[in-house]
Amino acid sequence: MRCLICANLSLKPICKKCLDSLPIHPTSRVLECGLKVYSFFGLSDIAPLLYSKYHRFGSRVLTHLARHCARYFFAKASLHPQTIAIGLDDVPRGFYAHTAIIVKEFCKASNKTLHPQYGTLIAQNPISYAGKNLAFRQKNPRNFLYKPKLHNTHKEVIIFDDIITSGLTLTQAYQCLTTHDVRVLFALTLADSKL
Repeated sequence: MRCLICANLSLKPICKKCLDSLPIHPTSRVLECGLKVYSFFGLSDIAPLLYSKYHRFGSRVLTHLARHCARYFFAKASLHPQTIAIGLDDVPRGFYAHTAIIVKEFCKASNKTLHPQYGTLIAQNPISYAGKNLAFRQKNPRNFLYKPKLHNTHKEVIIFDDIITSGLTLTQAYQCLTTHDVRVLFALTLADSKL
């Protein structure tokens, strides 16, 4: 296998040298609903890597990117030990669920302060937004369904997604959770399309 960045021989899809040299540029924006969204990369910096999610090997690429971001995040932040991690619509479609991979890597890096809840926030309208404009996204809302786990008594969560574009999907997820009295601390995405 060759590294997707430098094309040198590598046992991983992104070699350690290239992964360590990926420029993390933490940014944040506040959506109209009040949700603060933190991102680690500009989409233009890692677009070919993120778009590998549409291929079978993309799960390995996402694993390395999420692990890299999680290490950065937990070197600078601390969380309440009962915080819940929820990936947007983490139902496997195609080969795997990309948000589940991101959640898994952040939880592993959290030193047991972040706990995953898979299959908790599911889009009843699973239409793809990839490459679609804002008008299309507004016309086709996700209609999230919240399926809380019975053992979840702590209601502070962080929402995870791979990319933020318009913020509409995160807004819909936030609104769904808050109607169920869930306190959303913030959202984390790997990349921001505005950068």
